[in-house]
Amino acid sequence: MPAIILTLALVFVLASIGWLLLGSRLRLLADPKLNDRANLAAYAAILLPLVFVVVFYLVEHL
Repeated sequence: MPAIILTLALVFVLASIGWLLLGSRLRLLADPKLNDRANLAAYAAILLPLVFVVVFYLVEHL
């Protein structure tokens, strides 16, 4: 359970940092405010499998 919480927290932090660095590069929605949220969700969806593997690898080997 702690690994899942750590995974979700890291995904949110890394997606937020990615959104701050990259901005709203993806044109997902017409409304600018909703597009920002959609980009943040897209960045999180992209990062989730990567962070999931890294966290569970580290939990297993540490």
